[in-house]
Amino acid sequence: MVWGIVRALVPESLKNRLRKFVWMRLNPSWRLNSGLLIRVLNYNDWIIYNDIFVEGEYDTAIDDLLQDSRGWQRPAQVLDLGGNVGFFTLRLAHLFLRAERTNFRVTMVEGSPATYAELLERLGANKEQLRDRVTTVPGLVGKRTGEGQIGQGVAHGENTILGDASRGVQVSFVDLEKVVATWQRIDLLKCDIEGAEELFLGNYADLLARTDRAVFEFHHDKCDIARCRRLLADAGLDPAKTIREFGHCSVELFLRSG
Repeated sequence: MVWGIVRALVPESLKNRLRKFVWMRLNPSWRLNSGLLIRVLNYNDWIIYNDIFVEGEYDTAIDDLLQDSRGWQRPAQVLDLGGNVGFFTLRLAHLFLRAERTNFRVTMVEGSPATYAELLERLGANKEQLRDRVTTVPGLVGKRTGEGQIGQGVAHGENTILGDASRGVQVSFVDLEKVVATWQRIDLLKCDIEGAEELFLGNYADLLARTDRAVFEFHHDKCDIARCRRLLADAGLDPAKTIREFGHCSVELFLRSG
């Protein structure tokens, strides 16, 4: 009870600084058997790490791509929207490298400047394994042009363009069609953009038409999820599996029919 009272009296800003200090002192990291280095530097990292590496949230989609791309002469092309600090891309790279498959390319897009800087640092720790395989693009996902505001809170996994604009930073939108203009196909699309998924789906019908697998984290309190699913169906992407449901969110896998 006393501890609860003390915690209530400590300002949130001080709590955040103390948490960051403890995590940085611990500096938990692990070298996977693929050679990749994983670092967990704060509580938000810990949550995302468990979702992706422990629970294998995206493994079904990645494994499907691994099996399908066996024997391909071209690289498997993966588009990671909402790259955050890189856990999804590191998971995909780990599974490919562990299977002795080096023929993959990932392009990551991240909107928060602070998170993007952290992403570059973490990828830099794996530059030998990821050299020429991972490309990063700073910018927002949703519209084709213009600018928007994105939050930069302590919980980097929750940064969104749909929050209080006065607490965000101004960032340009990325035209994804230009980013993937040379790709034959998008073999796997991962989208976790904190509520902007409906905006993205409404503006990129052509991009979706050449996507063969897609995993979306839908935010049901911020999007018309029925419309999102219709837009994916219109592009030929059928629901294959609901991977996880939690709070106002769901993670869903879509595969191209036929």
